[in-house]
Amino acid sequence: MALVEAPILGPVSSVDLSADLGEAPGSEGRHLDRALMAVISTAHVACGGHAGDVESMQLAVEAALENGVALGAHPSYLDREGFGRRRQSIRPEEVVTAVSEQLAALDEIATALGTRVVSVKPHGALYHDLSSDTELADALFDLLATRQGRVVLDAGSVAAARAGSRGLVVVAEGFCDRRYEDSGALASRENTNAILLDPVLAGRQALELARHGLTARSARVDSLCVHSDHPRAPEIAQTVRMTLESAGINVSAP
Repeated sequence: MALVEAPILGPVSSVDLSADLGEAPGSEGRHLDRALMAVISTAHVACGGHAGDVESMQLAVEAALENGVALGAHPSYLDREGFGRRRQSIRPEEVVTAVSEQLAALDEIATALGTRVVSVKPHGALYHDLSSDTELADALFDLLATRQGRVVLDAGSVAAARAGSRGLVVVAEGFCDRRYEDSGALASRENTNAILLDPVLAGRQALELARHGLTARSARVDSLCVHSDHPRAPEIAQTVRMTLESAGINVSAP
């Protein structure tokens, strides 16, 4: 990612720190989720499309409540085999139906436990396809416009701009643990160095994104994401939070 010395933003007092949870299976995955919950300010919970089931959603909601973490949904294409990272050749209305069912599943659990889902972050290929497929984007944004809350999208992306123009409350997201191309796009996961596994480097990138935004796109960053699908995720999240707070930036949900 290209960095600059002069900030494009005013002084930053706070930023959200999020993670996508409920994705790793079994007891190891639940342990990882709980460790992250102690550090982050927002949890986006997989709700059955690419990962997650009723049990994992309930445990995640309970952990979010215990730790005072804002609850978000992480819906995706129905693609468990490909972990939601493969483009799908299906009609927008089919995607909307699938996402609506995923959101309803998490909403039901949240309501039963006395809380609510306050944000929606599409996962994987769906997240990125919203910038290239306007018909899909409009269909999904129409669905999200019926809900109270925020939609989390790639900072400076076509999707973020389109959602904002349609009246949605957009949270612009940057990634602590993913490398960026000079264009501001995320480096492909097919590249061997696409993932930042060094907590210090991830903390440094998080601080740059919070202070300067995504400079290649001249876009602010409201929320910083740490992926949960690798074992060093809690260490990375802890280092990111310490780095931000040492710089005088508070970590809190939007």
